[in-house]
Amino acid sequence: MTRKTISPRLAAVCLGLILVIGAAAYWQSARRHAIGDDEALYGSAGLAILDGDFLLHHTRVMKPFVVYYLQALSRAVAGRTDLAGRLPGIVAALLCLALVYRIGARWFDERVGLWAAGWLAVSPFVLLHFPNARTDAPALLFVLAAVALAGRGRTAWAGFAYALAFATRQLAAFSLPVVAAFVWLDAATSPSPPAAFWRWAGRETARFAKGAALPVLVLLAWSSYTQEPFGWLVRELGGDKYQTGRHAQMTFAAKFLYWIDQTRGLFGAGWLTNLILLLVFATAIYLAIGLARRWWRPRENPTTAALAVMSGFVVFFYLAHSCGFFTLYPRFLVPVAPWIALVAAAGLTAILDRLGEAAPRLRVPLAIGAGLASLLAIGPPAVDFLRAQAEPRPVDDVPAVVSWIAGNGEGKPVLIVGGHGSEAGYYARGTNLKVQHFGRRPEKLRPLIVSHLDRELYLYLDGRELAQYLKVLRQELAPAFRLEAATELKLRRGVLYRIKTAAEIGIVDGQATFLDGADFQARPLTCELAGRLLAESFAALRDDRTAAANVVELRECEIAGGLRRLVFAAEDFSFDKLTIARATFAYRDLEPDWDHWLAARRFHVRRAAEADGLYQIDPAALADYIARKNSNLTEVRAQLTGDRLRIAARAALPLWRPALLLEGELRLDGEKLLLRPTRAEVAGCRLPAWLLRRVAKQINPVFTANLSRFGLRPAALGESGGRLELRAVGLPATP
Repeated sequence: MTRKTISPRLAAVCLGLILVIGAAAYWQSARRHAIGDDEALYGSAGLAILDGDFLLHHTRVMKPFVVYYLQALSRAVAGRTDLAGRLPGIVAALLCLALVYRIGARWFDERVGLWAAGWLAVSPFVLLHFPNARTDAPALLFVLAAVALAGRGRTAWAGFAYALAFATRQLAAFSLPVVAAFVWLDAATSPSPPAAFWRWAGRETARFAKGAALPVLVLLAWSSYTQEPFGWLVRELGGDKYQTGRHAQMTFAAKFLYWIDQTRGLFGAGWLTNLILLLVFATAIYLAIGLARRWWRPRENPTTAALAVMSGFVVFFYLAHSCGFFTLYPRFLVPVAPWIALVAAAGLTAILDRLGEAAPRLRVPLAIGAGLASLLAIGPPAVDFLRAQAEPRPVDDVPAVVSWIAGNGEGKPVLIVGGHGSEAGYYARGTNLKVQHFGRRPEKLRPLIVSHLDRELYLYLDGRELAQYLKVLRQELAPAFRLEAATELKLRRGVLYRIKTAAEIGIVDGQATFLDGADFQARPLTCELAGRLLAESFAALRDDRTAAANVVELRECEIAGGLRRLVFAAEDFSFDKLTIARATFAYRDLEPDWDHWLAARRFHVRRAAEADGLYQIDPAALADYIARKNSNLTEVRAQLTGDRLRIAARAALPLWRPALLLEGELRLDGEKLLLRPTRAEVAGCRLPAWLLRRVAKQINPVFTANLSRFGLRPAALGESGGRLELRAVGLPATP
């Protein structure tokens, strides 16, 4: 099937040279900049695995499992560095080159594989999107492995490899057509294929599915155990990123031209890439017409069939991604890069063969000339890209900022960033630094500052944020706060600021200095002021953010050198996203956290001689909380009878929404409200007893009542008037 047009030794030498060049280029590209964006999220999950959260049960995930364990393995072997995080991408990119050569040699000849691999080795598009810590290169590696295995008749292993691709990146689902086509094409061109299409197609499909079974089962088991079961799928299908944004307003034609434009870096020169894309599209159309008119048949013309599959897949991919559903990430084009290169290489090889037949003496000079032309077309843009990579980026400041604050900040400092939250969180892992981000929305900065006035505060702004937001932020913070540049830290693309307050918050000689709107006020500490602060504190806990009036009922208050006695009731407020219908509190010799209370209107208790509380929760509020906690449930309803809880809901699955029923006994285990299931049904079918343990693990804890901010701890559960009652007592005294 494979025409060996050059010696195996020469092919091996050329491929080795290509891999060496690719390794050098990828290494240079990968080492230039700090970890950014998605890389930080995947890297943080990989570190969580190494730190003991092996199944990521306590880590929020956004992709299937393979990428996280690749990150963990790489860091376990090569150290916890940025380059170690990108090592899977570098290795995957090099293996992709080898597989592109293998596929080209299988369906065309060795020259096609070498041309395609050589172009991809130094392609600016590949240098940008492959050697990093994202999912694109590993997912493509498994897709190419599936196609290469299919070309050798190993259908089950092809299914296994493709399932790993999907377990790396959800959008690998769009590569299924090209993998399936090569599985069937190899079967159709085998020495003795069955006569009936449905027989051999069905047989190969069954083998493919059998091979894919193990990774799929592992994915299902792992997904059911993560913090949010099947969160990677629920977020992909249920999120709003595909429904909102610029891509949703673009026409089909505009989006198609956008993707064409984003491919321009694949072959260096934009005009050359556009010419090659035109060749690919024309090839797909011509071969489709030829197949329909029976000019060629796959069994008799496997090379033509392979060319049709590759070019047809490229056309399908561009047309599908031009629909309104898809966002505008240029890396979405990674799955078509090898197929474009292979079709272009097949076309170039055919042209060289025709010219060589006409002038046999020019065969070698023509090949050398084509190589030099390719080098001139792709080489300079690749060099320019690597030079541009040397320019500092805003993300490069983040490691220095985090390291400097962690080493020089006092206590537990807080770093607030605009658009580098995931990166700062990644580098702050294992330090005493807390990272917050205002999402480049100036109105969110002030509440973040107010919430952390008890800590040393820093703000990092990159160059773009300085130009867009600095003036607005200063106006937003004045007069209570000011920004003071940390001049001792020299950064390349941004500025680090200390956030200073205009007054010291607290109680001095019976005077309370507190934040009132945009500025600080100083007033005597009275019961009237305490009632106002309480009302504003609990009003801020309401979901609808209503006015402070009628939120708190102040029953008793005594101030004598401090809060000697404080008794009050609060209604309809949210506590850790659970709505409390009514709560009563009683304290003697209370010492609140004045920084939180006077600045952020957060009522936190440091200590009290005596304290007790009673929380009342409506079943409807408990049902809403369960629905928020489990995004794969909808139409949740709850009914409480004594200590028994009955939960009815529907599963929010893409293709099936069965009715669910769960009954059990509520009990208190420390701070955790647990449900001991006694009955569970799915679509009217009762689950066996052994499955109840799995249900209990999924639903529990129903709620964690960490009342320490109120100086309380849960003591007993009860029921009154159809409401759940949680009684609390004061925390043990600490020296």
